Amino acid sequence: MPPHVRVGKNGLEYYGPDSISFWPLESRSALVALLANAYLELRLRNQGSQLPATTSLIEQMNRLVVARRNRFLIVILNRPPKGLVPFLENKGISYVNCDNPAFDKMSSEYHLGGIGHPNATQNVLWAACNRSVD
Repeated sequence: MPPHVRVGKNGLEYYGPDSISFWPLESRSALVALLANAYLELRLRNQGSQLPATTSLIEQMNRLVVARRNRFLIVILNRPPKGLVPFLENKGISYVNCDNPAFDKMSSEYHLGGIGHPNATQNVLWAACNRSVD
C-alpha cells in the first residue's frame, strides 16, 4: 500500500508504505485469489469513509502551495468519491475532471488485456484532458 493518511484524534496521521502478503496458493488458484481480494475489500471497507482524510490533506497541500505563491490543481483521473467535487468547489480549489466512466467497467476497452491497468487509449484520453488545463 502506498503512503497514506487517516484522520486521528490529533488530526491527520501519516502512514508509510506497507505491503500485503499473498495468501498461500493465491497465484495458482483463482478461487484463493478471489477470496483474498474479497477479504481485502472487506477489510478496507471497514475502515470507513476516507473522504475526511482526503479533504484534510488536500486543504493542507493547497495552503502550502498557495503560501509559496504557486498554483495548486487537482486532476481527477477516475471515480471521484462522493463529496469531493462539492468540497473542491466550496473551498475554491482548482480541479479538472478527467473521469472516463467507461474505464470503470470490467472488460473495458480502456484496460490492458481488457481487465488490467489503463492502456494506451485511456492514457491518450487523460493526456488530452490534462492539456486542456490552462
